[in-house]
Amino acid sequence: ACPATARVTPSPFRVSETQWGYIDLSGAVVLPAVYKSIGLFENGLAGVTFADGSRGLIDKTGARIQFPAGLQLKARLDDGRFLTTSAGGKLSLVNANMTIAWTKTYEDVKHARLGGVSLLPAADNRLLVKQGGKWCVIDLAGNVLGSCSYWGLTGIGQGLLLGATTGGVVFLDLDGNVLTPARKDLFADGLQGSSNNSGEMCGYLGQQASGPIQSPP
Repeated sequence: ACPATARVTPSPFRVSETQWGYIDLSGAVVLPAVYKSIGLFENGLAGVTFADGSRGLIDKTGARIQFPAGLQLKARLDDGRFLTTSAGGKLSLVNANMTIAWTKTYEDVKHARLGGVSLLPAADNRLLVKQGGKWCVIDLAGNVLGSCSYWGLTGIGQGLLLGATTGGVVFLDLDGNVLTPARKDLFADGLQGSSNNSGEMCGYLGQQASGPIQSPP
């Protein structure tokens, strides 16, 4: 067990599968079990699903964080900013004071780092976005890095991306620079995630690969 000083507080507790709340280190209820699902508090905020099925953020008093009209939370950055989505596939970067830094239209968006982190590291400063059916890299200013020419693009750790093209698979850095020639031999049957003993994603396996690909071959 973790020492008490290492525990996140308030900490989650549940009454049923769809009734979650928060307690303090003494076990006293801080926020009642009125949420369908909840996350841990990070930087003073937690992501929750409310009783009506909507999702959002609350502070430690239970107050809901209000975003500009029409915006839904997509992800949080660890510098206090937010990524939000809205109708028509629009992605917005929202500052901590709830002003909108920029809004762009994409078909899909994900982070360049592996894993389901609830707080995205702003220092990585990279997102993977899909537009016109192809994926590319952008920075947090909304600038496209490299070309939007990949039908698949995934972060594989160690500052690397794996991009799928009609000519095969290439390795890229986080600035969208292609590091290797396109190859089909390692990934003839597609990719399968590979993880270490701690469950951390550390690379990908292809049919012909002998181990996790963590750096350009």
